[in-house]
Amino acid sequence: MALPCGHRLVRIPCKSFDVFLRRLPMSAEPPTALAALLLSLLLSATVLTAARAGEDWSAKDRTFREKIVEINQKTGARQISVETLQKKLAAGERLVIFDVRELAEMQVSALPGARLALPDEVQALPLNGIPANATVVTYCTVGYRSGKAAVILEKRLGRPVYNLDGGLIAWFNHGGQVVDPAGRPVDMIDAWGPPWTSYVHPRPQMR
Repeated sequence: MALPCGHRLVRIPCKSFDVFLRRLPMSAEPPTALAALLLSLLLSATVLTAARAGEDWSAKDRTFREKIVEINQKTGARQISVETLQKKLAAGERLVIFDVRELAEMQVSALPGARLALPDEVQALPLNGIPANATVVTYCTVGYRSGKAAVILEKRLGRPVYNLDGGLIAWFNHGGQVVDPAGRPVDMIDAWGPPWTSYVHPRPQMR
């Protein structure tokens, strides 16, 4: 059955429906009218469940966006959207991406080619070797640590430094690739913990 875009199928057990089925008279071929009624009930439950799942994510995404806007206002950092960064990567533009998280977080997964910049060491982070024509981007889980880092790095470099709007969670939710320390694509991220873990969209392969 085709579902509307953005909806996902969720199977919910229904004890009452199971009991109802067990009480039906057993026969080789159930009456056509009863079979049609049962099929109609199943399809209706499936559509309602799918719609409900879509509405839940829509509400969560709005709440997540509101929180990100607050974070961005607090840091005052320049922002780069997930879409813009994806286009730059696809076009092969020169980029320097700093992962402003703890090492344990980065070891779960990170953006391809990202460099570790520990939050407490941004002020003393070696900046030699950054090409003059490279776009410098920072990111963390949601953009608070990396937003503050972007402001510091911009002052140190004397050029624009961009924070990834929405952080790693937004990147992951928009289908962005993440890799493990060996560079292998994975389908998991370290979302820090509640409430942020609840805003991460599950992927089919996620464990």
